[in-house]
Amino acid sequence: MLLSFIVLIAFTTISFFNSETVLIAQERKELKSRNYYEKDSLILQKYYPKQRLSAVEFFAGTTFSTIKGVEETYSTPITHMTGFSVGIGLVHAFNKRFEIQSKFSWDRKGIRQQSDSITISPTGTISSIVVRSKQTTRSDYVTLSLVPQLFLGKRLNFNIGVGGYFGILQKSRVVIQYINPNPYLVRYQGAFNEYDYGLSLNAGYTFFSEDITRFTVQFSGSYGLKQISLFHDLYSFAPPLYNRSFSILLGIRLMNNRAINRTLNELTGSFGGGG
Repeated sequence: MLLSFIVLIAFTTISFFNSETVLIAQERKELKSRNYYEKDSLILQKYYPKQRLSAVEFFAGTTFSTIKGVEETYSTPITHMTGFSVGIGLVHAFNKRFEIQSKFSWDRKGIRQQSDSITISPTGTISSIVVRSKQTTRSDYVTLSLVPQLFLGKRLNFNIGVGGYFGILQKSRVVIQYINPNPYLVRYQGAFNEYDYGLSLNAGYTFFSEDITRFTVQFSGSYGLKQISLFHDLYSFAPPLYNRSFSILLGIRLMNNRAINRTLNELTGSFGGGG
């Protein structure tokens, strides 16, 4: 399934871009030869965002996740699980400060915990550990998110956004490693609902360049609102569970070649012919 997801991203990329890259380079060379392109960063800031350009964005990064509701006690310490997020996004800018990002991603979430079966002495202290085990839960989601973004700063490098996400569970597995008294492994399928949804929060920084490529660093958080435990659906005494995650993503944004070509043509015309 993950391989199919990667193939889909590659196909989308090929469909989005065309052979006009050479024409864009020629337009840039012509503008520079006329000394109209002395400050590329200023033109990027002043003209490009106002053209409502479409863009495609690729991103990948590390995700730190947990499951809210699996409470931590002295006998079950919990740690965040390190996963990943990889995907593609489409961007539409309404003006130089506001745009909407839609992202299609593959996200790995989960939790790590240590569980101990213990005996308690009459004084209330732990007298012995009967069984000690480490449990890892990994869940893979295909996620669609929609996040409006506001750009801030003199050069519009900073962005913040709040939106939502909807995830479809692809697979979930639980691995329990028993350590004491006899080491062995147990694997089984996780008992989670098929769907997940919640809030998406985002903040980041964009590095502008003279080309159609822009690089971004994004810090994204997801706050699950959907109860994901099948046990809770079946048995009221089971605790409700919710996904929580935080991601650090590196992205590359490629502006639409046709839109940029139209912008460059307008600039060329506004500067007049002749060399």
